[in-house]
Amino acid sequence: MEISVVLLVTRLTEADHCLKSLEAQTFEGEREAVIVTSPELSARIPETGLKIRIIPEADINPAVRRNIGWRSSSAPVIAFIDDDLICDKEWLKNACSYLDVHPEISVLGGPDKLMPGASFGEEVSDYLLRTPFIGSGVIAHEGSKKDREIFSPSHLPLCNLFIRRELLEKIDGFNEKIHYVGEDTEMLFHAKKRYGARFYYKADAVVYHKRREFPVPFIKQRFFYRKKNGFLFFAYPEIYLLNPKFLIFFSLFTSGFAVLFLNSPLFLKLMVLYFFFVWILTFRYYSKKWKLLPVLTFAFPLHHLTYYFGLWAGILYGLFHMKEARSMRR
Repeated sequence: MEISVVLLVTRLTEADHCLKSLEAQTFEGEREAVIVTSPELSARIPETGLKIRIIPEADINPAVRRNIGWRSSSAPVIAFIDDDLICDKEWLKNACSYLDVHPEISVLGGPDKLMPGASFGEEVSDYLLRTPFIGSGVIAHEGSKKDREIFSPSHLPLCNLFIRRELLEKIDGFNEKIHYVGEDTEMLFHAKKRYGARFYYKADAVVYHKRREFPVPFIKQRFFYRKKNGFLFFAYPEIYLLNPKFLIFFSLFTSGFAVLFLNSPLFLKLMVLYFFFVWILTFRYYSKKWKLLPVLTFAFPLHHLTYYFGLWAGILYGLFHMKEARSMRR
């Protein structure tokens, strides 16, 4: 199988490690890295033994850059990754060997794991993303060890995503009007809705991704993501209204705040129950490293409140910019 790996480079040091991990792949098929970066950085891309094509592009819109990247290649399968990760040495081999014998699968993703040697703050951020039920709710972030077909477009993030060229051509790639955040989910939503595309999660197609450190960098990033989601609700309400995890989370927190004002004693009981579930679900972490107990006890509420108020910030912004939001639809 022939494959092109599309990589947007904005961080040279991290990109050096990423390219070396691509060079070390056990995959025996033809492969190339298509690097789309700024004209200023294009001459400074680290040298490796990997076949590389560098495309200078001044537009910082990541959807524009990714479209330029995959359209410049003729490979039948395109892999999209970020420049601040490293790929397991069998990443390409495991993903491509599955796609090679399963032509019915158009999109494949895998685990997005914590980078080796991560700091304590990055470790905490990783727990906030990967804890089942109270984390991100994204299977790739949770690092599930079970291969499975995926039915929700939000479970396979763009940092580890394989897509057949045929499908990309049908849906005309990424929606450049969305810019940054949500463009991957929107694309996969249309792929499934319009063309019945099938998605698969391959547990051994692993990348190791740098996390934003908890608290400030992580919280700022998550607030920005959720604000964009709240805004995109007015462009694609069906994406969110068909997502049970989104509806459950938003309904529970809205109900909880209603109880706070209507029945304070009941709210206190609900808070005790909430922290009980946090402690139960994170026991496997802090039982091995007890200093995590006080950190995770307060990190999860902060994480959840960031999600909730970020969504509201985006919804309120969307109410006053509804025309702008709706213009983002394909």
